[in-house]
Amino acid sequence: MLKLESVEAFAAIAECGSITGAARRMALSKSVVSERFAELERVLGAKLVHRTTRALLLTEDGSSFYDSAKRILRDVNREASALAERRGNLAGALCISAPVSFGSLHLGPALFGFLAKNPAIELTLELEDRFVNILIEGYDAVVRHGPVDDKRIIVKRLAAS
Repeated sequence: MLKLESVEAFAAIAECGSITGAARRMALSKSVVSERFAELERVLGAKLVHRTTRALLLTEDGSSFYDSAKRILRDVNREASALAERRGNLAGALCISAPVSFGSLHLGPALFGFLAKNPAIELTLELEDRFVNILIEGYDAVVRHGPVDDKRIIVKRLAAS
């Protein structure tokens, strides 16, 4: 039987490029992530990654399954969030990217209070100074300095810098 936690482990491995990175992201041990991933490959009867000494690369089957897995996980999280919202609660995954300095100075204190009021939110906060592509990388929100020219993205000005 296909388990959602195994699909989550695979998606994290595909995105991080390693079991160690996936374990860190999921706040689980490497052995748990590895076990979930191995179970997924067993259930599917397919090899999803090709292991080299330097990286994990998706096989053709892995690439195809990853696209579906991301869609499934997004749909499940969206439905769980909608259900919680109907009950008057905020719940589900929230993935935010922000520059290191802004995140350290402003987001940490602001999110601490928010998470205290909404304990069912599963926050992933990635602080990095590189430009991330919100449409491709799957973030729910991205904080950046300067103008954003992509018309497909809703932009809100937070403050002058």
